[in-house]
Amino acid sequence: ESLVQLSLVIFMIGGAIGQLFYGPFSDKYGRKPVIIVGLVIYLIATTMCILANSINLFLFARIMQAFGCCSAIVTAFAIVRDYFVDEQMAKIVAYISAVIIISPVLAPLVGSAFLGHYHNWHSIFIGLDIFGFISLLLVIFCLKESNKYKHSNPLSLGKIFKDYLSIFKSGAFIGFTLANAMIFGSFLLYISESPFIFINYFHVSEHNYAVNFGIVAIGLMIGSLTVSRLVKNFSNKAILLTGAFLVIIGSACLISLSSKSNLPIFLQFLAPMMLVSLGVGLVGPCAIACALKPFDKNAGSAAAVMGFTRFLLASC
Repeated sequence: ESLVQLSLVIFMIGGAIGQLFYGPFSDKYGRKPVIIVGLVIYLIATTMCILANSINLFLFARIMQAFGCCSAIVTAFAIVRDYFVDEQMAKIVAYISAVIIISPVLAPLVGSAFLGHYHNWHSIFIGLDIFGFISLLLVIFCLKESNKYKHSNPLSLGKIFKDYLSIFKSGAFIGFTLANAMIFGSFLLYISESPFIFINYFHVSEHNYAVNFGIVAIGLMIGSLTVSRLVKNFSNKAILLTGAFLVIIGSACLISLSSKSNLPIFLQFLAPMMLVSLGVGLVGPCAIACALKPFDKNAGSAAAVMGFTRFLLASC
């Protein structure tokens, strides 16, 4: 059981390392080829998960699965940087974040539906294989290449290191990236521990767990969608600071109310966590937009560093 739970941490580590490779390759060869290669790796690894007959093979397949699918994560934000800047960029990133946020809400519901209908865990990965294949077809036939700065220079380790070094010289990039990574990591901690909190501590049923999980996620969705409107009148930094303040206030309320066992679950836990999730939804898009703003010719590498930091801190 503990080794299966370890697969989530391994997935995050694989996703963190993979992004460092895909970033420079997307700057040289383009966004579309990198996504296609990554999705092919993802499909092979997901099939390996289905066929795995040992936990070690399963864990290896999971890390390869993360290594494949993270190509779409790093290139998605690079594509946004290729087309947009400043407020427009934050607006589009907010829409993408809202879609990303929906996934952990739907995942338990869809996963339980697969388990309930087919009565085996393999069905979940079969569903992921189908979804991945559809995504691959959409990328091949619908996605246009957005990288206008593809270069012909050889992609050596020295060149990659030089690009990353130039990115790390930007203090603003480091600051915004760490802010985003810490906020993301803290909320991922909630996602990973939420079954224990709701089912073991508050003694809610499996069905009510999904409902309560969805209630907290509403704050994330509201925050992300609100950014697209707020950027018209406020700066990215102002929205980011507001979101960080909400995370701090919500966390403080959560700590202070944790000893009040006589309170209903909504007041004791859900309301403070909704405040935290609202702040997370505000911080993410603005931090990403501010971090990537200075980088146009190497947006892929910058997005890779940002994603690596976020996944690495989340895995810890």
